[in-house]
Amino acid sequence: MKIKIITSVIFLYIITVQLLELFIESELQSILIFKFTLFEIGVIASIFLTIILIIFNPVKDNFHNRLFITAVIGLFLYQLIIVAPVLFAQGVSFKEIAYAVFRKSYFLVIPFFYYFLFPNFKKNSTPILIINLSGTVLLLLYIYNYFNGIIDHTSTGEVRIASGASTILFAFMLITNFSLFSQHKNNFFFLIISLLGLIFANHKSAYLGVFIITLFSLINLNRIKNKFRIALQVSILLILIIVPLTQIPFIADNFWGRVTSSFTTDDPNADSRFEQYEMAWEFFIQHPLNGSMINTKFYFDESMNNIPPHSFIFQLLATQGITGFVIHTFLISLIIYISYKNRRDSYSFQMFLLILFYLVFTLLNENFYSSRNIMIFNFAAALILYRNKCIENAKGYILSFTSINSISGKNRVGKLKTIS
Repeated sequence: MKIKIITSVIFLYIITVQLLELFIESELQSILIFKFTLFEIGVIASIFLTIILIIFNPVKDNFHNRLFITAVIGLFLYQLIIVAPVLFAQGVSFKEIAYAVFRKSYFLVIPFFYYFLFPNFKKNSTPILIINLSGTVLLLLYIYNYFNGIIDHTSTGEVRIASGASTILFAFMLITNFSLFSQHKNNFFFLIISLLGLIFANHKSAYLGVFIITLFSLINLNRIKNKFRIALQVSILLILIIVPLTQIPFIADNFWGRVTSSFTTDDPNADSRFEQYEMAWEFFIQHPLNGSMINTKFYFDESMNNIPPHSFIFQLLATQGITGFVIHTFLISLIIYISYKNRRDSYSFQMFLLILFYLVFTLLNENFYSSRNIMIFNFAAALILYRNKCIENAKGYILSFTSINSISGKNRVGKLKTIS
């Protein structure tokens, strides 16, 4: 019982800190406890608890899940055993070395979510609801800022009420509350909150990500029955929601122009970003194996290193080289494989779409390892692993796309514990 409470408290702490990071990142990161930020303390607490619990209660696992967790640990050990000594020999400061190693430990929160968080709840929908509520609070905070004159602008001059990084959280809400993305019923409250958040962010990469996951879901409708009826219902629902929203003056003035430019190269930042990509690529070519091994060194020109490449791929190649690229590609490919393999399970398919959105967004931005976003990725990966374990434990039962939350034993003699 005590472990359950501690686990829940750490989860709530992590989600709260992530919400505050999205709202007041610079102010929050200036708060240090023993030289650690509030976010880093949450990461350390979850890792420490996971290690203690696994030592005293070893966890049995299936092959793919064990392979993924092993790769996550391998990535951390690579930083600790290989990268850290090399950087030390080069005379890099201890602070830079610690940052390089610790940032890659963010993935170690995945075992905490997977092994201990989800088993604590009777329903997987409970932690999802908590994240949805945090997104609702975040939107209210952004609106409060707007009415108090705290306004940001996009590179092309449109008003931006919500931050670009927040779109990953709002995409999470959209995916987990919209029937097109495998949710059994539409939750109109959270659906409207998510749409408003995405609209207020005015972020082209986010709109491109939503377009891709929507297209993928429509193509993949053959996974469920009555696909024409569902497609028709979804189309009508979108019209009924979007048309009234577009009558709001802010949306009419800012949103549509931003959406249409999402599918063009009409961006004043495009040239500078392509220049960053080219500089990062040149640095990678000269350091192909491990890159700079420093999270803040991307180019030969030291004066430019305070501006990271606006793409996770080029950041990774410049700082981790082909070694880091291969490890990350393996991890991401494996979690995508597991989730798509179980796509008839609604939660697995939702988290598959979320990771797809995350990859599209970070391909065009610098947010992959950001403390504002990484926990959403970790949550999705952990839920995919947990559902995979539940499904494999239920082998022999016929799993329905719409009924895996309460798998019945009608297709086999005996009772099966509810998977939720």
